[in-house]
Amino acid sequence: EVDLYEDFSCPHCADLAKSTDEEMKQAIEDGKLVVHVRTLNFLDGKDVENQDGYSTKAAAAISELAKSGDVKTYWNLRDYMMQNQQSVVPQWGIEDIADQAKELGAEDDVVESMKDVDIKQGNKVAKTNYDKLDKETGSVSSPRIVQNGKDVPSEKDQKAGKNLGDWVEIVTQ
Repeated sequence: EVDLYEDFSCPHCADLAKSTDEEMKQAIEDGKLVVHVRTLNFLDGKDVENQDGYSTKAAAAISELAKSGDVKTYWNLRDYMMQNQQSVVPQWGIEDIADQAKELGAEDDVVESMKDVDIKQGNKVAKTNYDKLDKETGSVSSPRIVQNGKDVPSEKDQKAGKNLGDWVEIVTQ
């Protein structure tokens, strides 16, 4: 069981998603892994409680989708946003994110709740995740994989030639 910390504006997070999401998904489907995706918004600015940038909008909208329990659309939307980060980040708002969720299969009532979500929800989600990461590790950055309060890969893993791209293998051994 791990926490995956990511910011939808972070190019390194998109790179990690592109390189490890298929392996992560397979490990989840095989029952070898539980992942808690913890969205951050620190790339919107230092005051993570009062932001209105893309990362915060994404956190608000995707948290509303997560509440619906529609795991398939959540996975596909997160994947779409990471895979297409460079083209969506500069201009997408909450409505655009909700419209993409609809295209990916979200129910109409869920799409409407995503469109109506208060951006403060994104700030709240991000702040909660920011505080959890800071408390567990003493710093906030992304992407991060944390297992039992410790970063993956560990120093020992790194000395053995492992890097963040090996995280699924490391935690499912």
